[in-house]
Amino acid sequence: MYLKVLLDNKINTEEAITNSDTVITVYGTVGLETASYFKKKPILAGNSIYSNLGFTLDSNSKEEYFNHILSDKKKYNLNKTEKKNADKALYYYFLKFNIDYKSVIASQIRNIPQDKYCLNLRKFLKNHSLNEDLYFKNLEKNLKNLSI
Repeated sequence: MYLKVLLDNKINTEEAITNSDTVITVYGTVGLETASYFKKKPILAGNSIYSNLGFTLDSNSKEEYFNHILSDKKKYNLNKTEKKNADKALYYYFLKFNIDYKSVIASQIRNIPQDKYCLNLRKFLKNHSLNEDLYFKNLEKNLKNLSI
């Protein structure tokens, strides 16, 4: 028997995910968090930045979406490779969108036009090296420590 529940915003998300088989989202980060933190395969009802990376149940049609919802809950468990892919995607997401320092390479302005981005980069490179950029330094350090 399957029980599907919609939660209101007063419910603790961590507790809800812990006590569920999976989550359903259109493209929210809750799917990425569910895969990485809780090791459960989320069902996506739309395209997300982490769609088709091997750790989600992607729905390309209404029929496929409902089949995912009604499938055996064992299908929601991530295997070792899927867990690793989810962790990498979450790591990349935080690097890309949650930078806590100023960087010319990874601009905190998410939707900056390409020409403006290139102009800012050109201005930076007139007096600096890419090795001086805080994002570059952090990324280089993390890549050295990452075991693949």
